[in-house]
Amino acid sequence: ELLPIGNTEGTYFQNEKQMEEAVFGIYQKLAFFYAFRGGQNNNVAPVTLLPSDDLTTTANYAHENFSGLNGSNSQLSLYYDWAYQLIVRANTVLQKVEENRTTAYLKQPELADYHKGEALFLRAYMYFNLWNVFGTAPLVTQRIVNIADAYPPNSTGTQLLDQAILDLEEAKKLLPESWAAAYKGRVTKNSARGLKGKILVFRGSVNKTAADFTAAITEFNSLTGLSLQPNYNNNFNVNFENNSESLFEYQANTSPGDVNPFVGGA
Repeated sequence: ELLPIGNTEGTYFQNEKQMEEAVFGIYQKLAFFYAFRGGQNNNVAPVTLLPSDDLTTTANYAHENFSGLNGSNSQLSLYYDWAYQLIVRANTVLQKVEENRTTAYLKQPELADYHKGEALFLRAYMYFNLWNVFGTAPLVTQRIVNIADAYPPNSTGTQLLDQAILDLEEAKKLLPESWAAAYKGRVTKNSARGLKGKILVFRGSVNKTAADFTAAITEFNSLTGLSLQPNYNNNFNVNFENNSESLFEYQANTSPGDVNPFVGGA
């Protein structure tokens, strides 16, 4: 009877360090949405950038003109897969925080709420992106552990946005106002306030509900310690990353020479 050569679920999620690693694993999945992966037909960024005219190409390209765009498109498929992989990571962390709150957080009990808030924010962020790309993708709020539960139906209407708003309302109560400099890029109360406000605007635009716009204004007015940049273009300039206007930025830099740019997430 040999012991496992690596971590198993039964021996992991036991302390602050392991829980923190699990939370960082949710953030890490975001890298897949921005990785180059060898060319425009492999990178999934065009799934959102081309339809919105944030990016354009002269090629006869499916995401540019929707010609021949269907469910077998590899970029759409990868976007969908990676979104739910991020969501399952978030759902797993949410489950483990509740299961191990009294045993895993003995040195820093406040981290339990922070970790829960981070998982809720990142899950909400992905619900928002799924709604923008697919409209009525499945809503998965629990970790799936039985194969019978692995085929949820599509959501309807604005259910993805509705859940994201609920997640962010809870997240902003749990998250810290700020992190130490070493943790630049981790989400804060301001991150949750800003994203919730943005999603309320989207839902209000679809449902024609004035209450959502009013609630969005309330969220934006609750942002603290921030200021607009004197030049709006600073928000898209690499020299002004993490500036006074920033609510959430995924932290990335140039890949080291030994990283394969054709691999997802590299």
